[in-house]
Amino acid sequence: MNLLKIVFLYTCISILLFDLISIYCLSIAPSAAPGILDIQTFLMSFHLILKPLPEENHNGILLGYRVIVSNGLFRREVSNSTAYLRVENLQPFTTYNCTVTAYTSAGEGPFKELDVTTLSGME
Repeated sequence: MNLLKIVFLYTCISILLFDLISIYCLSIAPSAAPGILDIQTFLMSFHLILKPLPEENHNGILLGYRVIVSNGLFRREVSNSTAYLRVENLQPFTTYNCTVTAYTSAGEGPFKELDVTTLSGME
């Protein structure tokens, strides 16, 4: 490989890396909260299926979605890179306050709050 080809490849790789770093560093938090498509409740868990955040609300590279679950006695945080969040190891027939948000490298966007109650085992 001659020197010209090496310099060309190095330049292309450098430009690509600079662009990726720029996009990552110039991110701001998402400008909208994710929507809730479905909630599946179980005895000791629940699953949230989120409406993916529209691309115009990403404001950079969307890293994922997060739900914070609490009931006054404990707090749990679950994150996923997809719009599907599974929260496990909960107590039966207990209501949990949930805060759902999307996030980029710059931080979390607006959040949506909802209450979810696990099943009682009597259903």
